[in-house]
Amino acid sequence: MNIVDTLKEMAGPAIAQQAATVLGESEDSVNGALGAAIPTALGALLGKVSDPGALGGILEAFRSGTGGNLSDQLGGILGGTDDSDEVKTSKSVLDNLFGENLNGVIEMLSKATGVKVNSAGGILALVGSLLGKFFGGKATSEGLEVSGLADLLNSQKANILSALPAEASSMLGLVDLPKIAMPKVDVPKVAAPAVPVSETSIQPTQGSNWLVPAFGAIVVASVIWWFTRPTPVNPPEVKPAPSSSTQSEGSAKPSKADSNGTTMAGEPTQAIVTKVLPDGKKLAYKGDGIESQLVGFIEDASRPVDADTWFNFHGLNFGSSSATLKPGTYDEITNLAAILKAFPKVRLKVGGYTDDTGDANVNLQLSQLRADAVMTALVEAGVQPERLESEGYGSDYPVAGNDTEEGRAQNRRIAVRVTAK
Repeated sequence: MNIVDTLKEMAGPAIAQQAATVLGESEDSVNGALGAAIPTALGALLGKVSDPGALGGILEAFRSGTGGNLSDQLGGILGGTDDSDEVKTSKSVLDNLFGENLNGVIEMLSKATGVKVNSAGGILALVGSLLGKFFGGKATSEGLEVSGLADLLNSQKANILSALPAEASSMLGLVDLPKIAMPKVDVPKVAAPAVPVSETSIQPTQGSNWLVPAFGAIVVASVIWWFTRPTPVNPPEVKPAPSSSTQSEGSAKPSKADSNGTTMAGEPTQAIVTKVLPDGKKLAYKGDGIESQLVGFIEDASRPVDADTWFNFHGLNFGSSSATLKPGTYDEITNLAAILKAFPKVRLKVGGYTDDTGDANVNLQLSQLRADAVMTALVEAGVQPERLESEGYGSDYPVAGNDTEEGRAQNRRIAVRVTAK
């Protein structure tokens, strides 16, 4: 279960359409605001896990929010104009979650999604009602108590954080939460790696755990250690410019993208080639893509592991200001997982980068979350987590100028570096 997706499904197209009419917003704007407000509310709830008293109070508020049809009560919820139980429950939930920060959260959602402030408040109230119905329903039908609620939230940590708007992380005090799990991404189950067929292919969905599904006890322990290890005191490794043969051999024009939205330098242009790996696995990929570059580096004994040789993904796409990988972009990740399985001694580091648009701290957080999402996608594809690491560098180490869209698109990238072979 991905709790973020579940709540989005509870809202559904009919509710979004009705809300758009009531609020005087476009349906796309309402869907975008819901997509930001749901993980924001869940993030605030996640922040209460260490306080059983606060969590208990919120659970009691949830218990009162299970009745009635959401569509019938939507006008009152969005406008907060009546004294119905549904409106009271929503207000109680939001007060418990955000306290005196509520107005700041509403303003943040308005700015991040482009809806009016009043609309952002109404949509957040709708999310409060959704939370009441979801968790209140579990409390009523499944006997969910405070400890169970805490366990459920911890199991969904990666899903929540991966979907959380970057602007909300510091506001909710979630930046320094221990990374007990990596961001969850839904990797398609395929018998053989798919051949990239479009310029926008390659990407995991936040997916479901933005957080990760339950790993076995040994793997969980490994992940906990990995993500809570002390931060190196050395400065981030410098990434070579795209003109360097070690950086992005054969890169084409950067793909068009919103600021810090979709990432990656341009799509490879050469014809599809096939490669039989040492384990007998046959891959098909673009001849100048990351797979070709990575295999060439691994197999060339004369090329030592160093801190400067990075290889760019070419088709990973994220939502704007989001670490959620868009569907249909898994090919490179699937192929890289196959390569790592064929070369079991190889270890990789995933680096995340943004352009310099916006707040530097937000960009740094976003780049880390995106690197984590790609790392998680590789783990979900069968790579042992101890063979991987990730780091976000924000807008540091640009490979092109940030004064043009083309340059900014090149700077928004995810790259990998071999750390052992």
